[in-house]
Amino acid sequence: MLENLQNQLEDQLHEKLLNVEEKIDLKFKEVESNLYNQMHSFREEMKINLLQHSQAIDRQLTDFLNKQNALINNLTQQIDSYSRVSQAQASEILVINSKINIRDENTSKFESALNKIAERLSMVSSKLLNQDEKITKIESLSQAVEISLNGIAKRLDGTLKRLKESIFTRGKFNDI
Repeated sequence: MLENLQNQLEDQLHEKLLNVEEKIDLKFKEVESNLYNQMHSFREEMKINLLQHSQAIDRQLTDFLNKQNALINNLTQQIDSYSRVSQAQASEILVINSKINIRDENTSKFESALNKIAERLSMVSSKLLNQDEKITKIESLSQAVEISLNGIAKRLDGTLKRLKESIFTRGKFNDI
């Protein structure tokens, strides 16, 4: 009986194990199918994203190249303009050089005139030095006179004060 019970248990266990194995197989197939579907949708999504990214890069590249072409055209125009300006300036430089040559000739004439003026200025400056010495003497005399006047003013102030305080004048000098 024990053996029989053991056989029954083994059979039940075997049946359950087979049943569990079938369920695991089904679940594995289901997970595998889901994983395959997710991978497939991920691949499709990546293809779409790559295509969109590629198109965006193409647009950016086209915009960049268009901007570069515009910059090249602008630079070409500036170079042409610079060339014309350079030619105009070259002709102006020739005119200016001829004027400079004329001025150089006139400069030598002016230099001789300036030398004469410099001689006259040196004479005037020596006369000014003499006048400066005279002014210095006058200033020292002026200072001496000012010192003398200050002394006299102090003495007059003292005298006026004594007159105001004197009993003989009785306030006649107070208004001064």
